[in-house]
Amino acid sequence: MELKQAREEIANIDKAIIELIARRLSIAKEIAKIKKDNNLPIQDKGREEEVIQNAVKSLKEQGYDDPEFVKALYTLIMKKSKEIQKEEQ
Repeated sequence: MELKQAREEIANIDKAIIELIARRLSIAKEIAKIKKDNNLPIQDKGREEEVIQNAVKSLKEQGYDDPEFVKALYTLIMKKSKEIQKEEQ
């Protein structure tokens, strides 16, 4: 693979990542409505830890054992999700 081709592939992957994050945030809005209707708190630390552990496991299964990276990434993603849910309340 040549450099240009590799960079194009990364650009395509980056676009897909952003599309998936946007989809995730959209679902967070729906979750906010469900939580509001059921008088549930926005933050669920147990669920957050479960999400992080599942992501750590998934990345490890792909051959990359870096729990700190996964935790930092998902902490940011979940922070944004909580911000969106607060806006929906």
